[in-house]
Amino acid sequence: MSKDPELSRLKSEMDRLFELKQSAYQEMKQAGEARTRAKDNLDASWERVESAREDMNSAFEDRQRDWDNFKSELARLSHAIDEASRNAEYYHERMKASYEEAHNAYEYGDRASAPGYSAEAQEYRELRDYHNEEKRALIDERRSLEKPSDTNFNYYKAVYERTKREHEREQSEYHAIKDTHERAKANFEDAKIAHANALSAFRARKEELKGMTMYDRRARSNSTPTAGAGYLYAQGKNAGYGHSTQVYADGYRVSRSTTDGGKTSEKTHWTNQSIKKGNKNRHARPVDANY
Repeated sequence: MSKDPELSRLKSEMDRLFELKQSAYQEMKQAGEARTRAKDNLDASWERVESAREDMNSAFEDRQRDWDNFKSELARLSHAIDEASRNAEYYHERMKASYEEAHNAYEYGDRASAPGYSAEAQEYRELRDYHNEEKRALIDERRSLEKPSDTNFNYYKAVYERTKREHEREQSEYHAIKDTHERAKANFEDAKIAHANALSAFRARKEELKGMTMYDRRARSNSTPTAGAGYLYAQGKNAGYGHSTQVYADGYRVSRSTTDGGKTSEKTHWTNQSIKKGNKNRHARPVDANY
């Protein structure tokens, strides 16, 4: 390997950034896998919420139907009780009237009619007692009616509320893991860019050293060389020593020597080839020259 100090430094930096890139990739991969698992858990928890909601709604409809049936039966019995009460009252009044007729018949000498009125009063008594008994039975039946239980509905409602809370926890966890994954992706992209830049710098330095040609793009601020030639010792006792010449599109040429692999220049000599030899300005530095 070349012993050029700058190339060695760039290689070390490139290797370091490659390891960082690989580490960032593994973190991104693991975060992505965790995100996938969290998304699966989130979707599964939502399915449980949907299922629990359906069960709760079904239980609510059952409860509503039970209450409707209860109210309907309560109304039917109340109506029947009222009707039995009216019938009992009606026959009670008829019984009283018939007894009154029988009494009057005895009182006013119509003894032949009195037994008929008495028999009629007895029939009304029996009908009154029948309807009173019916009324009592209906009241007992109404009292025995049980209100619909909310136990089943409350159970499924509690299940639904629990699955909602579980889904909210899964949702919070998913968003946290998603944020971690997004940060890991951003870190990986930054690491890729940093490594790519280091790789480019390393390759550029190798190109500078390759073929013993040294380009120094720092020589001018506003121009880059269009061609160049020279040599640089990469190894041996003269490692780091070299000489190069590079030319520019505007006619300038610069020659330089180096003893440290091109990091600094010595014996720099500028020539403006568009100016005739002998002119004192032929070797003047361009205005954007950096050395």
